[in-house]
Amino acid sequence: MNIELTLFREAHVIKGLRKGSKRGFSLVELMIVLAIAGVLLMMSIGIADSVIRRSEFSGAITSLVADINEAKQIAARDNRYVAVIFNTDSRSYTLRVQEDITSTTSWRDLRTVRALGGKVFFDSSSSTVKNFTVSSTGEVREYPLDLSAPPTQISLAFFIRKNEVDGSPKIYERTVRIFPYGGIKVEK
Repeated sequence: MNIELTLFREAHVIKGLRKGSKRGFSLVELMIVLAIAGVLLMMSIGIADSVIRRSEFSGAITSLVADINEAKQIAARDNRYVAVIFNTDSRSYTLRVQEDITSTTSWRDLRTVRALGGKVFFDSSSSTVKNFTVSSTGEVREYPLDLSAPPTQISLAFFIRKNEVDGSPKIYERTVRIFPYGGIKVEK
């Protein structure tokens, strides 16, 4: 009797599993889950790209400010003017040091920096970026150097575009202000 009852229960359980219970997901349920996962993945890729570009841009601005501070240190150490020249390719800038202390026209290139991996990050054809010099006392003047002109404030506008095409909207912008006696301020 015990054996018959056990067999009856096992047969009933197996029969119940075959008829009424589900043992997995339907194809429709799997397709919905995959669609949701795909949408989330696409959103995260867009966000990651934005974060990477913003980080690269912030790094380029930080590097520029560090180079300006280095120019001030070189000027103080060598008692010469150091110039920061923004190249016409809108992708790089060059640090130059005054060769002859008695001449304002004799310069040698110290180094050229290609920020943002060679991407455009300023507009060399407009007045938003000006070449400037730093003296041994920290005074800032426009380049080419005119010693009769008083120290001046320089404002530099930097950006990256959504695409590398001119006319594409700017997505990140910063202004770097260099005050007449060497102070630096980065503004959003």
